[in-house]
Parts: sequence; structure tokens; C-alpha cells
Amino acid sequence: MLVHNIHRPSFTFFNNPMTVQNIIEDILQSFHQEPKSSAYSPKFTVREDEKTYILETPMPGLTEEDLELSIKNRVLTLKAKRIPSSKDGYKDLIKERSQYRLNRSFMLGDNIDPENIKAQLQEGFLHLYLPKREETQPIRIPVTGD
Repeated sequence: MLVHNIHRPSFTFFNNPMTVQNIIEDILQSFHQEPKSSAYSPKFTVREDEKTYILETPMPGLTEEDLELSIKNRVLTLKAKRIPSSKDGYKDLIKERSQYRLNRSFMLGDNIDPENIKAQLQEGFLHLYLPKREETQPIRIPVTGD
């Protein structure tokens, strides 16, 4: 029987917990990057009925405080900002969710009543309700017979 005597060094990184911790931190550090801000351009769905235009877009992870809507010179502007936060008491090792900002504008037609626009954030979707002016809504004309 042949027996090999394998020379083992007296020091390996598994014998030194500080070294193991350093290696793990180095590996995790290589993955950890600060989130980059990117421009986000959400896709909108636009619907209408006789009295209102409805614009809908996904806004996952946003709250009412993250959104800003304004109207100036018949331009409706939507601004949003999402900055993922760390949980209290924890240090993030890897962040794959990036922060983003968006700035989207819509030119409003003369048939929109800007004073009565409403916005609702519900289940991760932003709903914008743009009422049509009374004078632009269809008027039913009754048809009578002889």
C-alpha cells in the first residue's frame, strides 16, 4: 500500500476567521454598487368615455409623496422619483433595484377641463382622470316622428 504524506501548510484561510470574513466582504463588495439613477419612461394606456379621458401607467413601489403633477400653459407634467431605501438595522450587501427619475409631459387639448383633473395611485398604478369640458361633450338630439 502506498501512503502519500500530504504536506499541509499550517495556515489556511479557513483557519483564520478574520481572513474568511475579509474574503467574503471582498466578494460581496465586488457585487455591491451604488444604484445608478436612470430615466424611466412608463408606458401609458389612454381610455375615454363620454365625459373623461383616463390615463393609466404602472408606478410600482411609489407612494403619493414620490409623485408630482402640475399644469402650466396647458402642459400636464408628471414627475416621479424612486430611491430604494435600506431596512432599518440592516446593511445592504447587494442592491439590484435602481433609483430612477421620470419626467413626462402631455399637451392638453382645449377640450380638457384642467381645473378638475384628478389623480389616484392604486395598487401600483397611477390613474389620471382628465374631464372633458361640458361644451365638448356630445349632446343627444332626440328624434321625433311626424
